[in-house]
Amino acid sequence: MRFLTAALMLVAIVGCAQAYPLSGSNGNVKCTLFGAYEVPIPGPDPNATANEYALKVDVGLIGSINATYELVDGNDNIYHPDQTRSKALQPGRQQLVFVVPPTGDTIGGGFKLLKVSPSEGQPFAINWWKTPKKILGDIILRYYGITDLQMGADEKSITFDFKITNNGTTSIPISPENFTLIDQWGWDYYTLEGFSPAYLEPKKSARVKVIFNSLSLLSNPSKLSYDCLGSEMSIDLDKDTGPLSDEVVYGTKAPTVAALPAAAKTAPAPQTNVQNGTNNNVASGNATGTQSATDEKLMSLKDKINASKQRLANTFKQGSAIGGKSAVGSQISTSVAEAKARLAKAMESMHKNSTQTAKT
Repeated sequence: MRFLTAALMLVAIVGCAQAYPLSGSNGNVKCTLFGAYEVPIPGPDPNATANEYALKVDVGLIGSINATYELVDGNDNIYHPDQTRSKALQPGRQQLVFVVPPTGDTIGGGFKLLKVSPSEGQPFAINWWKTPKKILGDIILRYYGITDLQMGADEKSITFDFKITNNGTTSIPISPENFTLIDQWGWDYYTLEGFSPAYLEPKKSARVKVIFNSLSLLSNPSKLSYDCLGSEMSIDLDKDTGPLSDEVVYGTKAPTVAALPAAAKTAPAPQTNVQNGTNNNVASGNATGTQSATDEKLMSLKDKINASKQRLANTFKQGSAIGGKSAVGSQISTSVAEAKARLAKAMESMHKNSTQTAKT
């Protein structure tokens, strides 16, 4: 019974994180990020706002015994898993825990990629989840993810992180009751918890936490709806989530995935040494990775050109070239000429025979 309860809790935890799994590979080793969520790390004052969060990432690794991981944020700061908090679940499956500051206000919630260095094969990178947004007139709603999760014996509580932006010319009322959580079966959950109702002034934004309590352990968030002045906009956690684009992660100068050969699509920047918890800049590594990918693309084109030249040379080697034609082409032309000559001779013979018959 205890095992069943633990299994249900694990399913609930994974289900309420990002619904869209991310994956990357170096061709032989594959890593999948099944989801991620944050929980605050209590400080000396339990009532104070948390200064640190435990970012928990559900990871699956196939093709390698082990790997090391580095989480990179938008400022190229590098975070390593806290070994005392991380936990192995099954062979190849583990929960990595990164101690991070409060979720940033940038695209991707502050993070941009996870670097994977398997014990076998070359390292590679996985672009982090993007932060979905919806626009309704002058109102913008952006979703940053889950910032707290409380599990009980019979129910659970989930805290969601949003930003509401008012680009209009008049103030609008905002309140937790404007939000609705819909689970995978279409059941609506309502709330009054998270932040105090207020008016959002024009050209202002508000970062808010919305708490849904008394959720069934079997309910997984599927959609989050926001009612603004009688109009509704929804964020679909299955369809609206996904990885950040290469342009966002690496900049506009980074090669697109479609332009890269297969071997270079997952080629990351070389690992950056981090000592004593110091954050190192990975921009130079990204530049090196971009140059390496470009070189691989050029080599691939050169190989294709050389292969075409070799096939062409082998074709002409079948026989020496004659008047710009291969030996095979010359043989065909000779055969046609001989056939025409034989036909002309036969016609001439028939003409002679018919003439002699007429004279007699």
